[in-house]
Amino acid sequence: MDSLPDVFSKLPIGLQWAIAVVLALSAIGFPLSTIGRWLWRLRMFLWPDRKNWVAQCVPTPPNSDIHGQPDSDPNNAWRKDRGRWSNGKPMEVGDYFDLRFDKPRALSEITIHSEGQRFPKVIKFLTKDDRNRQWELEIESTIDVKQHNEETIFQHRFKTHRKVAAIRLEIIEPTLEPRNNKGYSPAWAIYSIDFKVYRLFGCLWEGGL
Repeated sequence: MDSLPDVFSKLPIGLQWAIAVVLALSAIGFPLSTIGRWLWRLRMFLWPDRKNWVAQCVPTPPNSDIHGQPDSDPNNAWRKDRGRWSNGKPMEVGDYFDLRFDKPRALSEITIHSEGQRFPKVIKFLTKDDRNRQWELEIESTIDVKQHNEETIFQHRFKTHRKVAAIRLEIIEPTLEPRNNKGYSPAWAIYSIDFKVYRLFGCLWEGGL
């Protein structure tokens, strides 16, 4: 059976810090109710949610089959409680998808999930910080567009610990095949967006957002 120090050492580093803080504050006489409020605020800082994010994209054209339908809402792409987003039209060079966070986030990785040919062949991935109103190119990437119903994924690992206020995906080369019975090429679709962020700017650990 493991000793208490052995059990403690196997806990996540963040939980170790939390326990150490509680014991230290209790030892010098802080009420547990006060400590609990502080830890809850720390939890909200270290485990941020997606509240108040806003997405924008090239509008769905009025003649699209999904114009005005839930699928055309760009916020579907990042909302975990919704289905996919699609712009409901053939992809074109310059089409974009923007996502602005409620506040700057220290991102470490982004993963975007799509399906089959529903993602561009080549995209620009751009970011914007809270001080700069101009988009900055993060990477221009060729995507391994899958066939049929297989999952197509774009994944990018950030090189530095820096805060990002917004991201943009912009089409450099669209996916044009296969065409449907109306002769239209595939419409861009995003099923989900996953992020990893640096907790305390990488001093402790990384976690999902």
